[in-house]
Amino acid sequence: MFRFTTEVKGIAIDLDSFNETTMDSWDELITNFDCLFITSNKKRKEDMEHTYGVKILFIDEFIRNFVPNPEMQFNVLHMLGIKESELAYLSADSKFIANALHFYSCVIYVTSNVLVYEENPVLPDLICRSIAQVNEFLKGKIVNYLGEEFFSQDDEKPSVAAVPFFQIECDGEEMFLLCLGRYYGNKTYMRHQHPFSRIVYLNKKKGKAFRIFDEKFASLLQAVVNTYLKDSNDCVCSVPPRGDGINRFDIIVEKVAENSGLENISDKFITKKDYPTQKSLSFAARIENVKDAFSFEGNLNGKRVLLIDDIITTGTTLRECAK
Repeated sequence: MFRFTTEVKGIAIDLDSFNETTMDSWDELITNFDCLFITSNKKRKEDMEHTYGVKILFIDEFIRNFVPNPEMQFNVLHMLGIKESELAYLSADSKFIANALHFYSCVIYVTSNVLVYEENPVLPDLICRSIAQVNEFLKGKIVNYLGEEFFSQDDEKPSVAAVPFFQIECDGEEMFLLCLGRYYGNKTYMRHQHPFSRIVYLNKKKGKAFRIFDEKFASLLQAVVNTYLKDSNDCVCSVPPRGDGINRFDIIVEKVAENSGLENISDKFITKKDYPTQKSLSFAARIENVKDAFSFEGNLNGKRVLLIDDIITTGTTLRECAK
């Protein structure tokens, strides 16, 4: 489930991002996990120490917008006595969340708001609506996405895997983004520890292993559709290939459509202009690169569409397809 975390052993909580009414919500979380509260408010520091006797990291209010930073990361890990991959940051502040995503630690965002895609191109590991929901999820010791579990080579696999739904706002429309796994590029050591990333890469790259996992990906997607999406979609398609490229998803989409009773509309969804690969482009450049690149030759009025892609970096291609 989490990017670099195999087990959450300690939680660093951005206390100042939560209002006073959440005070009663910490009991169970503190009971189940080793918690460290971060605050720049002296009264809240004293209240938490008096009420719970928990660890407190008191910070200067001036650096509030710049944490967590490397110095704080060092202090948090030292105070909790854990490794970077065993830590979870918990906050209700989007700025804190953005800063925390720079580290190899789990990042949990507590919010009841719909995320605006343009403001959140990189999503946290987990989004919960309440502290109670955070506690319930972490107690389940879920650290894998369903796709990672499906392709795992570990005999001692977790008993439960997650299929997180991220509700996002994109160009004024609300959509759901469903994730089956994380993708790590060649430049991160995690590529070697996550076979799911390697399999996704091999299946899309022309070579000896090109598309040999199509059947398995179709089975994985079929299970997800039958469990979560069968009654909430009318049709299914994939992101069209660039230029004269091969549609890598045709077999996968056809099997999902056939076994779910969904209409396969991929043949009507086309790339109307060639565009360079998105690799190495900035976020702004990616948006411009795929602008007006796709066209649907049909009528989708009233239709609910399931759109499939294999890798999402910033989501600009999916966003343009959705438009």
